[in-house]
Amino acid sequence: MLVKSNPFVIFLFWLLIFNTGSVFSQNPSARFRDIFEKETRSNQESQYGNFKNTGPLSFFPDTLPEWFFQPPQSSHNNIYAIGISDPDIPEEEAIQQAFYRARVLSSMFFQSKVEYIRDIFTSNQEDVYQRGYRQRFDTFFRITSRLEADSSQFNIVEKHLTRYNEAIVLVSYMPGMPVNTVNKGISDKIISMAKLLYIEAQVGDAFEPQSSYEIISTIQDHDSQNANASYISIKKGNRELIDSEFLGKKINYPLFVYRYVNPQWPAFTRPLVSHNGLWALFAQDFLEHITLTTEQSTLRLKTLTEQTQPGLSDMLREVSSMNAKIYLKKIDFSNKNMKFEIIFEELP
Repeated sequence: MLVKSNPFVIFLFWLLIFNTGSVFSQNPSARFRDIFEKETRSNQESQYGNFKNTGPLSFFPDTLPEWFFQPPQSSHNNIYAIGISDPDIPEEEAIQQAFYRARVLSSMFFQSKVEYIRDIFTSNQEDVYQRGYRQRFDTFFRITSRLEADSSQFNIVEKHLTRYNEAIVLVSYMPGMPVNTVNKGISDKIISMAKLLYIEAQVGDAFEPQSSYEIISTIQDHDSQNANASYISIKKGNRELIDSEFLGKKINYPLFVYRYVNPQWPAFTRPLVSHNGLWALFAQDFLEHITLTTEQSTLRLKTLTEQTQPGLSDMLREVSSMNAKIYLKKIDFSNKNMKFEIIFEELP
């Protein structure tokens, strides 16, 4: 049976289509093209987090050099370390910051004290209002180093500037090399400390980790001039707050989708993504890796049966402490994090 069309209804239908809001009044492909042009236009600084020292940006990832993934192998007489600057810094300043960080890592690699403590709390609440199994892991890791070395014993072997104005430098530290004759007998002092605090709490099915990463350092030259730097990252769930300072200046850089790839990867491999630059991932994943490595070393265990806090009845404490030399063998990464291959040599 055919239904006779009402001309007035048809007119209202077409009037509604052509006069609805912008969401429906524009061709979908044209609308997407307009959004794409707006979001990728290089002069739209607000879309890129207000970069100040970085040129026109592209959504292509930065290809890191092969020596980043396969650095030269360290020995007792030659320590290699990699330093990375924060993003969006003028090239000369970026290299200076990366070189500083590489020297700090070199001192940690050469000789450092590594300490690890992990507290495991467990309880089984039978209270009517708070019934359920609870567990919490508190992990604290610290690595400290104090090294006297002349600046002439550190050399930049390789360097790379990413498309985000991050400097990456490969530094060689040769402790047995004769020092500069001008400063002979007066060495620079590199004092550094890196800390990691990781808290994992589970109440029933709820789970939200919290973590804090911190690297604080001072390099005092032969004229007793101090160069200070700090890097602090605090995470809770998917939220992260970063504070970076170098030579008394707070470093501000944009929150952005920073992308990196390995030149050895097959085509179309998903890049590594960091919203706070390469150093943020490098520092955090490296500290986590060393923490896990230390956890697997010789531990002293202590069980506390008394109630330490309300609702926490049992606690197991793992403790480890050693003096060590660290050798960086290899770096790799997926699209989410970095992976390190290192060797620990325990010192007396």
